Amino acid sequence: SNSKVILAINLGTLSNFLEADTKNNFLLLKEYIDRAGILDDKQEKQDDDRYFHCVNFADYHLYELSSKG
Repeated sequence: SNSKVILAINLGTLSNFLEADTKNNFLLLKEYIDRAGILDDKQEKQDDDRYFHCVNFADYHLYELSSKG
């Protein structure tokens, strides 16, 4: 397909999805996630390829808006 899809997914949900794929219907995705270290404790490298690109928000600073700003 030539269409592009943006998928935002919780890492726990992604892990469960990959474990449930016992027939390896999503083998390219599994290989990319392993190669990029997306589910590892410490993702050290960005490994984009022809089909996938990852933006990891887990290491972004969290901010809180309060009545004082």
